[in-house]
Amino acid sequence: MKKHYDMWNIPWSEDIDEINLVIKDDFYINEIDNESIFYKDIEYEKVNIGQIILEIGNLLYIGKEKFFALFKKYKVSYDVPTLEFVKEYFFDLIDLGFCQLLAHSLVDYIILSFEKDDTFKNAYIENSTNIEEWMDYPVNKMIVFLFGQLNPIHIMSKEYKPFNSIFKTHITEIDNELLSVCTEVDLWSLINLDALYSRKNKIKVLQCKYCRTFFIKTHGNNTAQCKKCADIEYSQKKDVFYQLYRKSQKTMLQRSYRHPIIESWQYQERYTTPWEKDITSVIDTFRENNDYSGFEKYIRKSMDKYKPKRKD
Repeated sequence: MKKHYDMWNIPWSEDIDEINLVIKDDFYINEIDNESIFYKDIEYEKVNIGQIILEIGNLLYIGKEKFFALFKKYKVSYDVPTLEFVKEYFFDLIDLGFCQLLAHSLVDYIILSFEKDDTFKNAYIENSTNIEEWMDYPVNKMIVFLFGQLNPIHIMSKEYKPFNSIFKTHITEIDNELLSVCTEVDLWSLINLDALYSRKNKIKVLQCKYCRTFFIKTHGNNTAQCKKCADIEYSQKKDVFYQLYRKSQKTMLQRSYRHPIIESWQYQERYTTPWEKDITSVIDTFRENNDYSGFEKYIRKSMDKYKPKRKD
């Protein structure tokens, strides 16, 4: 890792800037040196098992637009990676909701992705839907990997094939307890470790049928929706406008899963999510006017609007 940071003259020390991960029975401890460039307020961060896979998976549904916006900003602010970029990217990722451990590994990943002749101007392309074209740009290639390969449901399935990854581990005694401490850990290693210990702890990851975010099944969870959506569903079960929206939303989601060419997440990005924003922006008006028939017509028209044309 050091040679990649050195290539950009970014001060990086193996002793204080490398990920140092302690494995406990049911959680991890991210040990952070207070002199590290990745230090923010705490020296010990508790990370729940399953949290790594969950946070990456939810990037697609709860933070994708903001994630893209970061690179639009960096493209203007920086020419090549610098210490200032590393710190800004790290803190921006934390602001998006990532734990410090995952934010650290994502910063390492982008530094690894940049070749000597790369700049932010030629490392990221906007407004392209051509995946093959994206693979020519380091930042876009990283995004394709994050969005295309890291589905938590797949990672937790028997079909998942671990990414090639190598890291160091040693056994140490802490408070009369033998623990494994991992170093030289990269993003692939974190994913594999989280998959390993999630399965060992029998953690089950589910995807909400409404908001599409991933969540960990706990006692009392059903397999259909996250707690937030379940609470909304319960509070709105007598609201005929809301129930019509939910019924129509199911149809929109089924379209995304059935399309023979467009990947479901791409379909949802182009059609389902804009449709949801459209409907939720007008539903209160129809409800206040008690105009159910008008809402039905608006729903039908919008469902026809937000779908692929024949050329798609």
